[in-house]
Formats: sequence, C-alpha cells, structure tokens
Amino acid sequence: MAKGRWMLERFSRPERFALLATVLLQAGCGGGFLGIGGDDGPPHLCHELQASKDLNLFDGQPHVVVVHFYPLQNVTAFEATSGRDLIRGAKPSGVAGEPWQTTVRPGQTLKLGEQLPRDTAHLGLVADYYRGPSRVVIATDCDSDDEQRVITLAASAVELPKSDEDSE
Repeated sequence: MAKGRWMLERFSRPERFALLATVLLQAGCGGGFLGIGGDDGPPHLCHELQASKDLNLFDGQPHVVVVHFYPLQNVTAFEATSGRDLIRGAKPSGVAGEPWQTTVRPGQTLKLGEQLPRDTAHLGLVADYYRGPSRVVIATDCDSDDEQRVITLAASAVELPKSDEDSE
C-alpha cells in the first residue's frame, strides 16, 4: 500500500473532508498551506526610466547620471535625509533592504524589474545631477505585469508623469 494512501486512511471520512476543506480555504484566502496559495511573493518593480537626450547638462553637454534606489518601508526618514547624504551612502531608518545604484546615459530607456524585499512599500530614487540631487518616492505596487510606470530623468531633475487627478 502506498505511504500517502495509508496516511489518509488513518483519518475518518469526516476528518478527511475537514482536512480538504481547510487546505482549500487556506489556498483560496491567500493564507498558503503546504506551498498552495499564499501571497504573490516579494514585490517587484514595474517601472521604466527614460532619460532625456539633454540629461545632466553641464557646459552645454549631456552627461550620464547615477541613480540611487532605496527600498522603503517608511518614507519619513528618507524624505528628511538630505539628497547629498543619501548619495554619500546614508541609510535612514525605514529602509527595507540594501540600496543599489545604476548609471543612466542620455537618451537611454531602462526597464526596472528588480525584486524588492518583502516589506517594501515605496521606492526612493535619488539622481546625482551636477546641479544637485533630485529625488522622488514612488509606490512599488503594480496593478498588472504589463503595466509600466515611467520615471523621466529630465535635464536636471527626476520627474513623474502627472496623473489624471493632477490635471483636474
């Protein structure tokens, strides 16, 4: 007799139905049970960086810009920390994991799909422009895998698209 079948036979018929109902309920409610159901896993980015052709102008010439990313549980300390300190490596409270950085060239489009620490609610971006740091905080939730949110690296500042609510 197969081992799995023997284990099920140890339970009475009502107990088997109760066990099955518990497994299905846990899976359907997102609680997860024996690897079934549960949450969708750690959040991931669904954003796109679009650098303008006149990115980081200095002496009339465009230059690369280094963008620093901070996964955040809470934005308060991030917003209270100066951009210069963040670029120098400061890790304010509320950071959910290790910050990282990337270099973006003028005119480059970069899709961000990194997986974030599980408790990340927002992402802080600090771009190190010649004129001084520019930063934004974005939500990390994505309504669908196809949705891309655009973050523009303009000549001297990071810009988010205006929402329909902002234009009213």
